[in-house]
Amino acid sequence: ALVQASHDIGRWTIAAGDLAVWLRRRSKERRRIRLAAFDVSTEAVALSLSAVDGLVPVIDPGSFRVLVGPFGAGKSEIAEAWHLRALDELDDNGPVPVWIYARNVATGGGLDRAIAASVGLGQNASRGVQVVIDGLDEVDGMTAEGIAMDARVLVAGSPKSSVLATARRGVLPVTDSDIDVDGLSEEAARSLVGTLSGRRHTTLEWTPQLVETIRRPFFALAAGSLLATGAAPKGQAGLIKYLVERALRVGSSASRIPSDSLFELLVKLAVTL
Repeated sequence: ALVQASHDIGRWTIAAGDLAVWLRRRSKERRRIRLAAFDVSTEAVALSLSAVDGLVPVIDPGSFRVLVGPFGAGKSEIAEAWHLRALDELDDNGPVPVWIYARNVATGGGLDRAIAASVGLGQNASRGVQVVIDGLDEVDGMTAEGIAMDARVLVAGSPKSSVLATARRGVLPVTDSDIDVDGLSEEAARSLVGTLSGRRHTTLEWTPQLVETIRRPFFALAAGSLLATGAAPKGQAGLIKYLVERALRVGSSASRIPSDSLFELLVKLAVTL
């Protein structure tokens, strides 16, 4: 209520410590929503996040970088860890951490307006911002390139600011500043799957293709969750099928799919994708 009431004088007029608490709660909820389909414990989520901590980049002030990688590689989780690091360093004079979804930038009148709506008009010029733009692959290519251009203009005019975006390969033209996200090491992926599954199953007999799949943290979580039920994944398509089925089953009563035919159609779509 305080944030909303202070809109006219710039939303982030509260102390850095209080702001950090509020933004951490938002970060925690974003992660909970992203991982809801896995039905894993808080401890398991913390374990999976620690696995990507070593992949968090250092973004210099005045820079725009893009995390580029395939679906499930952990781009959003790495960006979230970067956002949390910015919160750890937040003070009353330094850059303000901001999390924005590309789809909201696309519908909200551009990047500058989206940032102003989050932190107030004066904060960007006086303190700078540390912005995450998540999901450039969730808007059309022309819009994604426009958002990237706005981000470059932003950091050029605000040397204290930095921007980190996420996108799948092929969405934006390749640049030397891209940060490739290829996932976990095989050892880390096997360890994560084993811990999540209670180590009741072995992954030693898995095919090279399946091992390569679980190097993406998203699929490592799926594999661990599936193994914990006593089932065994057959490949990437099987993991996606499991996630779609589970997500539909655990949905609220308002969002459940009553039609068996529609359910099967969604499963087939997931496998095809």
